Amino acid sequence: MLLTREKLIKDLGYEIKDEIKCFSLYKDGKSVKVLNIPENVEVIGKECFCNLSNIEKVIFPENLKVIDQSAFWGCSYLKEIVFNKNLEFINKTAFSFCNVKALTFPENLKRLGPKACSAIKNLEEVRFLNKNTTIAEGAFEGCLSLKEVNLPDNIKKLEEKTFFNCTNLERIDLKNIEQIEKHVFVNNYKLKEITLPKNIAVVNPQFLTFDYKHMPFQMPYRPKKINMHNVPDKYLEYFKENNFVNVNNISLDFLLDTGKSFKEINSIYKIAER
Repeated sequence: MLLTREKLIKDLGYEIKDEIKCFSLYKDGKSVKVLNIPENVEVIGKECFCNLSNIEKVIFPENLKVIDQSAFWGCSYLKEIVFNKNLEFINKTAFSFCNVKALTFPENLKRLGPKACSAIKNLEEVRFLNKNTTIAEGAFEGCLSLKEVNLPDNIKKLEEKTFFNCTNLERIDLKNIEQIEKHVFVNNYKLKEITLPKNIAVVNPQFLTFDYKHMPFQMPYRPKKINMHNVPDKYLEYFKENNFVNVNNISLDFLLDTGKSFKEINSIYKIAER
């Protein structure tokens, strides 16, 4: 069954009250703080529970397969989410602006959609039980309290802005990542060291920064250390221009396995062709 906001009211007997500066969900005259989704629901429709501020906990049924776009967007008091193991898709902005502290995604989750968990200000920890879950662009953008992420083992690509503005991110194991798109780690002020895997193939030179040459400001943050393995020559000059020089007069070392500084590396490698 597809659960929509209309069915929630007409068929299931829920009521949505327009209260001061917010909307709240009621059943039988009582505020719904713990929400149990009916067992026959396979899809939670677009914006079904959007902006309902009184829900604190949601429990999903075993048959649920899809949580659609913005289904729980703006549920600002939602502190606990109990996922079912058969859930396969969490779509765009499904849980944006909620209030959970930890998320453990289930073993059958295939895809976490664009900005699916963005702007969850109290989210501290993220775990994936499925080694093959894919993560779309901006999935955790603006999660200001996020400290640690355990990526799926088989994920190959980090999409644009995956961890953009996660200002407290301290640790992340990139495991088997082969491709990193732009702005993935912008404004990660507490991420002091990044280790790029040996099988890295494509790295957008702006993965740590905006293109500051075309912006009215300069980004002040760079990690103190980048560990690189077998980096193609063509990326060296890109990193130099976009990530490691002329940024608030900060001089940073660009390190390979050899421990050489960027000046030493620059004297060895040829400038990449545009």
